[in-house]
Amino acid sequence: MTTITDFAPSGDVLVLPLDIQSSNASADVPITFQIVQADDGTYTDVIFSVVDPAATATVITTTAIIRLLEATGLTNDGVVKADLERTNISQF
Repeated sequence: MTTITDFAPSGDVLVLPLDIQSSNASADVPITFQIVQADDGTYTDVIFSVVDPAATATVITTTAIIRLLEATGLTNDGVVKADLERTNISQF
């Protein structure tokens, strides 16, 4: 888990890669995400997952969490996708 201590949803934007390459480099694999806020408002987790069907005979799902301390009210507008190879950025 990665923790960001000074994220402010009113002014900051979290940029996630649009796609990553599959383990055998045959295709781009899309990233999905969800936003989960702690009941007590002390943090918000952005949980993103990548499913790599080319990894082996078994599909492998990789999940990572970015914890935003003291950040509440984050919506999908505060998270954008970026195509880092082509420098394209778009809203989820």
